[in-house]
Parts: sequence; structure tokens; C-alpha cells
Amino acid sequence: MQAFDQLPPELRAWLRDAKLPWSPRSCRAIWTRARREGAGLPEVLARLEHAEAATLARAQTGMPG
Repeated sequence: MQAFDQLPPELRAWLRDAKLPWSPRSCRAIWTRARREGAGLPEVLARLEHAEAATLARAQTGMPG
């Protein structure tokens, strides 16, 4: 729970509404990489959505991650 509590508020909000049970560590990695590359909040959230959609698509087709 401590790892979740240390995330930025916007990332915690995204995680609360996520369709998958993401780990705080995984989300922080996407967040940190995107911010390091200069992405703003909308782009960071779009990357998280894209990662989630890709994971869901793989699960539906039975393909490994």
C-alpha cells in the first residue's frame, strides 16, 4: 500500500479506474519513462491506456505478453 500512496495523485486516480490490477511499480515505470521523455499528463495517461489496451488484447487472443 505504501508504494501506491507514494505515486503521483493523477497516477493513483488512473490506477483506481484501471481495468486490470496493475502494480504500482509497473505504472510508475511507464509514468517515469514518459515524463523523462518530456510527455505531459495527457500523453502519459494515453501511454498507460495504450499499455492496458495492448495487455487486454493479448489476453483475449491468448498470446503471451
